[in-house]
Amino acid sequence: MPVYSSLLSADEIDLFRAAQTGNIGLAKATVAKETNVNVCPTETCQNLSMLEFSVVYHTPLLIAVKYNHFFLAAYLIFVAKANFNLYTDTAMSVIGLAKLLVKGPEEAFNLLQRIFKEKRALVTLRFLQEAFCHALEIKNFLCVEFLTQFISPDDRLIKERAFYEAICRQELPVIRWLVKVLKTSVNNFVDDSLQTPLTTAIANHNPQVAKWLIVHGAEIEKPTDYVFSAPVAAIYYKNLYALQLLISLDIKSVGPYTASRISLFHDACNMWSFKCLSWLLLNNNLPSNIALIKFPATQDSPALLPLKKLELIEKDPSFETIPDEEKEAFHEARNLVCRATLWGKSGGVRSRRRLAILLHRTTTEMTTISLEPNP
Repeated sequence: MPVYSSLLSADEIDLFRAAQTGNIGLAKATVAKETNVNVCPTETCQNLSMLEFSVVYHTPLLIAVKYNHFFLAAYLIFVAKANFNLYTDTAMSVIGLAKLLVKGPEEAFNLLQRIFKEKRALVTLRFLQEAFCHALEIKNFLCVEFLTQFISPDDRLIKERAFYEAICRQELPVIRWLVKVLKTSVNNFVDDSLQTPLTTAIANHNPQVAKWLIVHGAEIEKPTDYVFSAPVAAIYYKNLYALQLLISLDIKSVGPYTASRISLFHDACNMWSFKCLSWLLLNNNLPSNIALIKFPATQDSPALLPLKKLELIEKDPSFETIPDEEKEAFHEARNLVCRATLWGKSGGVRSRRRLAILLHRTTTEMTTISLEPNP
């Protein structure tokens, strides 16, 4: 493991200088003095201003590879026993030696091959994961093919992370390869986010990827109590195309597929997904008496009819911050709910008291209409 230090010795500074310049003689001289080859400075400190680059959270090995001094890097790994599994922090992200080797020149790939052939027992799962996923990302398929032989059928973590990243990047050819060659499941959870590949594609608005996953067996139902079903994910992420695709597959609009356990209409209201809400109403993908199915009581509010729920949404101060197209969809949906309530099968909805509530906005805009509720 690296030794993090805020103070470097003269020999350690010489080793960093050797790593930057590729001076193998200087590196051997400092290693002969039993200098720690895994030293990792934690801050800009004594005498580091002498160097032409920042070595904060970098080891000599990482610097050598960064500057393409692969002969020196090989010396540090195979002779000086430097830790090649090290991952160091930077201001932006985590940089691994594996990533540098994957994206480097041919000499870098040669060094990577030698590490796996001669030091396989010391290669950590994370090193393999970083190398494999980054090789896929930059489409270094020569490196991908080489690393694939070291991925066992049980290495779900590597395959699922690569799958998740490919979905986020919308790289359908890579997704196909991972499923067909590495037999990656299209239904496993990915990247510690408790999302499935399908809900990840929906969240990233990847219609082609979502459709491909569905065609190849991705399940749309709710996998657990903690994960959205695909239809609810489409509503939550305001992905109308995905919702239309899923509805076309004749999924149920009520039951375990929904977050509210009532209907997708109620989910769309709760999640302020008004384009999806309007589309659901216009396409009759809801129970015929949807305007009378209440929102259950909560700790903060009593049970509410849909129209009342929409009135409260419109009065919410946050409503003014949503995009204009969402507002238009909201108003369209509200008008549809008004009509559904007026011409519903229940006799009570025809009362003048109900009409006064339903047409509240109309009466404010058209002062010639005056409706008083029954006493």
